[in-house]
Amino acid sequence: MGTTYQEVGNSRAALGRIRSALSAYEMALKVFSRLGDTAREASLRNVMGLLFLERGELGRAASHCRQGLEVAEQAGNSSLMATLSNNLGIIYSQQGKGQKAIGLFLESILKHQRTRNRRGLAQTYYNLAMTYSNLGEWDRAREYSERSLELSTRLGEDPLTSMAYLNLAEVSLRLQDIPLARAYCSKAVQSYPRLRDLSSIHNDYRVYGCLQWGERVSP
Repeated sequence: MGTTYQEVGNSRAALGRIRSALSAYEMALKVFSRLGDTAREASLRNVMGLLFLERGELGRAASHCRQGLEVAEQAGNSSLMATLSNNLGIIYSQQGKGQKAIGLFLESILKHQRTRNRRGLAQTYYNLAMTYSNLGEWDRAREYSERSLELSTRLGEDPLTSMAYLNLAEVSLRLQDIPLARAYCSKAVQSYPRLRDLSSIHNDYRVYGCLQWGERVSP
Protein backbone atom coordinates (compact mmCIF):
# COMPACT_ATOMS: atom_id res chain seq x y z
CA MET A 1 0.00 0.00 0.00
CA GLY A 2 2.81 2.40 0.83
CA THR A 3 4.45 1.92 -2.55
CA THR A 4 1.08 2.52 -4.23
CA TYR A 5 0.70 5.85 -2.48
CA GLN A 6 4.27 6.72 -3.46
CA GLU A 7 3.63 5.84 -7.11
CA VAL A 8 0.54 8.05 -7.07
CA GLY A 9 2.65 10.85 -5.60
CA ASN A 10 5.29 10.34 -8.28
CA SER A 11 2.68 10.58 -11.03
CA ARG A 12 1.22 13.75 -9.58
CA ALA A 13 4.65 15.32 -9.13
CA ALA A 14 5.48 14.56 -12.77
CA LEU A 15 2.35 16.49 -13.75
CA GLY A 16 3.38 19.44 -11.60
CA ARG A 17 0.67 18.77 -9.01
CA ILE A 18 3.10 19.17 -6.15
CA ARG A 19 0.64 19.78 -3.33
CA SER A 20 -1.36 16.72 -4.32
CA ALA A 21 1.84 14.69 -4.65
CA LEU A 22 2.93 15.67 -1.15
CA SER A 23 -0.41 14.54 0.24
CA ALA A 24 0.06 11.11 -1.34
CA TYR A 25 3.60 10.95 -0.02
CA GLU A 26 2.35 11.69 3.49
CA MET A 27 0.07 8.66 3.25
CA ALA A 28 2.98 6.55 2.04
CA LEU A 29 5.14 7.74 4.94
CA LYS A 30 2.56 6.56 7.47
CA VAL A 31 2.60 3.10 5.95
CA PHE A 32 6.40 2.88 5.74
CA SER A 33 6.73 4.07 9.33
CA ARG A 34 4.18 1.56 10.58
CA LEU A 35 5.94 -1.28 8.75
CA GLY A 36 9.37 -0.18 9.91
CA ASP A 37 10.53 0.16 6.30
CA THR A 38 13.37 2.55 7.11
CA ALA A 39 14.95 2.59 3.66
CA ARG A 40 11.76 3.66 1.89
CA GLU A 41 10.87 6.14 4.63
CA ALA A 42 14.28 7.84 4.53
CA SER A 43 14.31 7.89 0.72
CA LEU A 44 10.82 9.36 0.53
CA ARG A 45 11.60 12.03 3.11
CA ASN A 46 14.52 13.02 0.92
CA VAL A 47 12.19 13.36 -2.08
CA MET A 48 9.75 15.44 -0.04
CA GLY A 49 12.54 17.61 1.29
CA LEU A 50 13.65 18.40 -2.24
CA LEU A 51 10.09 19.24 -3.31
CA PHE A 52 9.69 21.65 -0.41
CA LEU A 53 13.10 23.10 -1.30
CA GLU A 54 11.90 23.75 -4.85
CA ARG A 55 8.84 25.48 -3.40
CA GLY A 56 11.07 27.69 -1.26
CA GLU A 57 9.72 26.21 1.98
CA LEU A 58 13.13 25.78 3.56
CA GLY A 59 11.87 25.00 7.06
CA ARG A 60 9.74 22.08 5.91
CA ALA A 61 12.45 20.93 3.53
CA ALA A 62 14.97 20.85 6.38
CA SER A 63 12.51 19.03 8.65
CA HIS A 64 11.98 16.17 6.20
CA CYS A 65 15.69 15.82 5.41
CA ARG A 66 16.58 15.84 9.12
CA GLN A 67 14.00 13.16 9.89
CA GLY A 68 15.13 11.14 6.89
CA LEU A 69 18.73 11.40 8.03
CA GLU A 70 17.80 10.19 11.51
CA VAL A 71 15.99 7.18 10.05
CA ALA A 72 18.89 6.40 7.72
CA GLU A 73 21.33 6.60 10.62
CA GLN A 74 19.22 4.22 12.69
CA ALA A 75 19.21 1.78 9.77
CA GLY A 76 22.93 2.23 9.14
CA ASN A 77 22.27 3.06 5.47
CA SER A 78 25.42 4.92 4.43
CA SER A 79 24.19 5.68 0.91
CA LEU A 80 21.05 7.42 2.12
CA MET A 81 22.97 9.13 4.90
CA ALA A 82 25.34 10.60 2.31
CA THR A 83 22.49 11.86 0.12
CA LEU A 84 20.46 13.31 2.97
CA SER A 85 23.48 14.97 4.59
CA ASN A 86 24.30 16.61 1.27
CA ASN A 87 20.75 17.84 0.68
CA LEU A 88 20.32 19.07 4.24
CA GLY A 89 23.61 20.91 3.79
CA ILE A 90 22.21 22.64 0.70
CA ILE A 91 19.16 23.73 2.66
CA TYR A 92 21.21 25.02 5.59
CA SER A 93 23.46 26.91 3.19
CA GLN A 94 20.41 28.62 1.68
CA GLN A 95 19.23 29.45 5.20
CA GLY A 96 22.53 31.19 5.89
CA LYS A 97 23.73 28.46 8.26
CA GLY A 98 27.06 28.04 6.56
CA GLN A 99 28.97 26.26 9.32
CA LYS A 100 26.21 23.70 9.83
CA ALA A 101 26.12 23.14 6.09
CA ILE A 102 29.87 22.57 5.98
CA GLY A 103 29.65 19.95 8.73
CA LEU A 104 26.97 18.07 6.83
CA PHE A 105 28.87 18.23 3.54
CA LEU A 106 31.97 16.82 5.22
CA GLU A 107 29.89 13.97 6.66
CA SER A 108 28.41 13.36 3.22
CA ILE A 109 31.89 13.21 1.68
CA LEU A 110 32.97 10.51 4.12
CA LYS A 111 29.88 8.44 3.35
CA HIS A 112 30.25 8.88 -0.41
CA GLN A 113 33.87 7.76 -0.15
CA ARG A 114 32.82 4.72 1.87
CA THR A 115 30.17 3.74 -0.66
CA ARG A 116 32.39 4.72 -3.63
CA ASN A 117 29.73 7.02 -5.07
CA ARG A 118 31.97 9.20 -7.21
CA ARG A 119 29.15 11.24 -8.75
CA GLY A 120 27.74 12.02 -5.33
CA LEU A 121 31.22 12.91 -4.14
CA ALA A 122 31.82 15.31 -7.04
CA GLN A 123 28.48 17.02 -6.37
CA THR A 124 29.14 17.37 -2.65
CA TYR A 125 32.61 18.78 -3.31
CA TYR A 126 30.94 21.40 -5.48
CA ASN A 127 28.27 22.21 -2.87
CA LEU A 128 30.97 22.58 -0.24
CA ALA A 129 32.95 24.88 -2.52
CA MET A 130 29.87 27.04 -3.07
CA THR A 131 29.27 27.32 0.66
CA TYR A 132 32.86 28.39 1.27
CA SER A 133 32.44 30.96 -1.52
CA ASN A 134 29.34 32.32 0.19
CA LEU A 135 31.35 32.65 3.40
CA GLY A 136 34.20 34.41 1.59
CA GLU A 137 36.66 31.61 2.36
CA TRP A 138 38.21 31.71 -1.10
CA ASP A 139 41.15 29.35 -0.58
CA ARG A 140 38.81 26.62 0.67
CA ALA A 141 36.38 27.37 -2.13
CA ARG A 142 39.15 26.93 -4.66
CA GLU A 143 40.34 23.69 -3.06
CA TYR A 144 36.94 21.99 -3.25
CA SER A 145 36.10 23.44 -6.66
CA GLU A 146 39.30 21.87 -7.96
CA ARG A 147 38.37 18.54 -6.37
CA SER A 148 34.92 18.68 -7.94
CA LEU A 149 36.39 19.67 -11.29
CA GLU A 150 38.91 16.83 -11.31
CA LEU A 151 36.34 14.18 -10.45
CA SER A 152 33.49 15.47 -12.63
CA THR A 153 35.86 15.72 -15.61
CA ARG A 154 36.86 12.08 -15.18
CA LEU A 155 33.20 11.08 -14.92
CA GLY A 156 32.17 13.07 -17.99
CA GLU A 157 29.66 15.14 -16.00
CA ASP A 158 29.71 18.19 -18.28
CA PRO A 159 27.19 20.41 -16.42
CA LEU A 160 28.96 19.89 -13.09
CA THR A 161 32.37 20.36 -14.73
CA SER A 162 31.29 23.68 -16.19
CA MET A 163 29.82 24.89 -12.91
CA ALA A 164 33.06 23.98 -11.11
CA TYR A 165 34.91 26.08 -13.69
CA LEU A 166 32.51 28.95 -13.01
CA ASN A 167 33.11 28.73 -9.29
CA LEU A 168 36.86 28.79 -9.92
CA ALA A 169 36.32 31.84 -12.12
CA GLU A 170 34.51 33.62 -9.31
CA VAL A 171 37.18 32.66 -6.80
CA SER A 172 39.91 33.93 -9.14
CA LEU A 173 38.01 37.19 -9.61
CA ARG A 174 37.73 37.65 -5.85
CA LEU A 175 41.46 37.02 -5.55
CA GLN A 176 42.10 39.71 -8.19
CA ASP A 177 43.40 37.28 -10.83
CA ILE A 178 41.34 38.53 -13.79
CA PRO A 179 43.21 36.63 -16.55
CA LEU A 180 42.71 33.33 -14.72
CA ALA A 181 39.04 34.17 -14.10
CA ARG A 182 38.54 34.78 -17.83
CA ALA A 183 40.29 31.52 -18.66
CA TYR A 184 38.09 29.53 -16.30
CA CYS A 185 34.96 31.16 -17.70
CA SER A 186 36.07 30.27 -21.22
CA LYS A 187 36.58 26.65 -20.18
CA ALA A 188 33.15 26.60 -18.55
CA VAL A 189 31.39 27.54 -21.77
CA GLN A 190 33.60 25.25 -23.85
CA SER A 191 32.88 22.29 -21.59
CA TYR A 192 29.14 22.87 -21.64
CA PRO A 193 27.97 25.15 -24.50
CA ARG A 194 24.43 25.13 -23.11
CA LEU A 195 25.70 27.79 -20.70
CA ARG A 196 25.32 30.22 -23.60
CA ASP A 197 21.56 29.96 -23.08
CA LEU A 198 21.34 31.82 -19.79
CA SER A 199 17.68 30.90 -19.33
CA SER A 200 18.61 27.21 -19.36
CA ILE A 201 20.35 27.57 -16.01
CA HIS A 202 17.93 30.06 -14.51
CA ASN A 203 20.10 33.12 -15.19
CA ASP A 204 22.82 32.02 -12.80
CA TYR A 205 24.46 35.23 -11.56
CA ARG A 206 27.93 33.78 -11.96
CA VAL A 207 27.35 33.21 -15.67
CA TYR A 208 26.41 36.86 -16.06
CA GLY A 209 29.52 37.80 -14.10
CA CYS A 210 31.76 35.73 -16.34
CA LEU A 211 30.22 36.71 -19.64
CA GLN A 212 30.15 40.44 -18.93
CA TRP A 213 33.95 40.50 -18.72
CA GLY A 214 34.17 40.34 -22.50
CA GLU A 215 32.86 38.75 -25.64
CA ARG A 216 31.42 35.27 -25.42
CA VAL A 217 33.96 32.60 -26.15
CA SER A 218 33.54 30.11 -28.95
CA PRO A 219 33.00 26.44 -28.05
